[in-house]
Amino acid sequence: MNRLLRALPHRWRILRCLLLALAVPLPTGCGALPDASALVDSAWSIHAAVRSAGAAVEAELRRYEEDGEAARRFAGEWAVRIDSVKGIAEYAGAVQGVVEASGRTRERIAALAGGISGLAGAAGIAMPPAGIVAVTTEAAGIVLEQVNRIRAAKSLEEAMGPAQEAVGFICARIAADLRTTDEIVQLLEADARSRLQLRWGDEQAYRQQIEEARRAVFRLGAPALEPANQARLRELDDLLAATGERHTLYEDALRAVEERTRSIREVIAAAAGAVEAWPSAHAQLRAAIASGRSLNIAAAMSTVVEIRDLVQRMRDL
Repeated sequence: MNRLLRALPHRWRILRCLLLALAVPLPTGCGALPDASALVDSAWSIHAAVRSAGAAVEAELRRYEEDGEAARRFAGEWAVRIDSVKGIAEYAGAVQGVVEASGRTRERIAALAGGISGLAGAAGIAMPPAGIVAVTTEAAGIVLEQVNRIRAAKSLEEAMGPAQEAVGFICARIAADLRTTDEIVQLLEADARSRLQLRWGDEQAYRQQIEEARRAVFRLGAPALEPANQARLRELDDLLAATGERHTLYEDALRAVEERTRSIREVIAAAAGAVEAWPSAHAQLRAAIASGRSLNIAAAMSTVVEIRDLVQRMRDL
């Protein structure tokens, strides 16, 4: 009897540990849903970075040209794309509401489907009204297929699969649209080169003639060592030296054009890359819903830092 009484406290401790273990939420899709605020923060951070990148590029273009036409065209096209990127942030807010809502699963899934349709609309993909099967574009058909899969899902975790595919597709289109503004910079670079050619073309053509004359002498082989040919080479070298300072000014101006346009194009590419990277944060949310773990948005946020660094480098030129 005494042995039994002494064993009770030990057995009670074991039972209490088991009860506590059962009370801890397990990392499954049925557990507590994750905090989605980090997803929203990452989307708005990318939106702000892309917007500031556009403003910086516009300012550079105005410094770079005489009439400002390219800068105005770029600003107009970038503004349209900024609205698309803003749509990503608004979608992220909608997803946060879906994840944190306490409503029924079907209502939350319907809200997720609506968020994807809204994101598509922000990206310029015209979605048909609910219940209408016909679509007007291939892109709309691709997104609609994923929306229908979302609506048919049995759980939020399952619905996040087609939502991820739709987000990746739409963000890729937005990024591609951002990259098309690079054409404006290429045209401006070609124009700048043409203006340099008009200003320095005759002098560069004269220098090329001198260099060709020197090469012609060297092609003579052994006769190039004859006194008359050596005197000709010294004369040509003097002419090259006389044009050297002007030639250096031309090369510096050409190099400045190349460096500035390359810097501008890097900023545009980084902005597009940031939009392409954001679906990785969305994928983290999908994984967090399945596992109950917190979001890791480091990859998406690193693109924001890259944009800022490139903008600063461009301004320092």
